[in-house]
Amino acid sequence: MTIESARNFLFEHHQAFLGTVMDTGAHAEGAASAQPYVSAVNMVASHDSSLLLQVSRLAVHSHNLLANRACSLLLMSPDQEDFQQSPRLSVQGVAREVESHLADRYLRLFPHSRAYLDLDFYCLAVDIKEARWIEGFARAEWIEGRDLCPSSASGDLTAWNDESERALIDAVAAEFMPALQRFSDGVSSSSVDNNTLSGHTANLGAVALAAIDPWGLWLLCDGQPRRLSFDLPVQHPSRVRATIVEMLGCAE
Repeated sequence: MTIESARNFLFEHHQAFLGTVMDTGAHAEGAASAQPYVSAVNMVASHDSSLLLQVSRLAVHSHNLLANRACSLLLMSPDQEDFQQSPRLSVQGVAREVESHLADRYLRLFPHSRAYLDLDFYCLAVDIKEARWIEGFARAEWIEGRDLCPSSASGDLTAWNDESERALIDAVAAEFMPALQRFSDGVSSSSVDNNTLSGHTANLGAVALAAIDPWGLWLLCDGQPRRLSFDLPVQHPSRVRATIVEMLGCAE
């Protein structure tokens, strides 16, 4: 059980249950006015380990956050027969509204959500204060939010940021998109030309490269996020090419 495994878990998830505090106002005698409220959201970790999401100003959880910015997100991998033995990370944090350009990583992973910005939706970042990491049965620990941040890990992870990621997306897409498509779905793409779309999202047929971080990369397969994880964290963006070459079995 390591903090490194918790960092990897944080970055490899794109959905969560969001818990907020709802003030119910008038209530029955003996009942608390502040009640928990849980909803489902799309999310992605940023390079500073804050969690990026998008919400509607009309949503109940949005109203709750306006009154009380404290929140919790539960990330799970329900891939075991016993639901309670599934690895999970319960994050305690504080939400803040951010401009859309600061949530670019979220918008690249969920490109359809850009249109929602013209409606009543806005972007949030949840700064992690602490997290409960449960790796399996009887294996649990509390982790300080600052320890989940890549900059607290060994190596040169501080070189990872939005700018370096966007440059990597263009470079990796230009060289590896045909191989990534074959790797992701087994469909030959040798007859399809590479194409780089605006917004730093590269597309080849139904497969798009949306995001890269030290623990893996995000593809969009027919618009749905799909994670390809690295065997080991890539300490510096300059090592991504070699890691992908090894992962794909490509020749230098």
